Amino acid sequence: MSSDVRTLDDRELSLIWALRDLPEGRLRADLLALLDEFLSFAQDLRCAQMQADGVPCPSAHTACDECQRVLARLDRIRAAVRTA
Repeated sequence: MSSDVRTLDDRELSLIWALRDLPEGRLRADLLALLDEFLSFAQDLRCAQMQADGVPCPSAHTACDECQRVLARLDRIRAAVRTA
């Protein structure tokens, strides 16, 4: 087990409690699976300029096609949730 102890900020705690408050069932299971898949997708950026020590840009809001692809998907999800 890792000895890396991280403190959760208020937003992270809020998200965890919101997930825990969902009743057991398909909706909860599907949402957890979707979040897991989406986080894996966002963490696995394939920046053409990526080096062994990470991504050269300080922000995902630059012109990089990979970061922009992730942000575009987030925008589509937000739009779909707002119109639901």
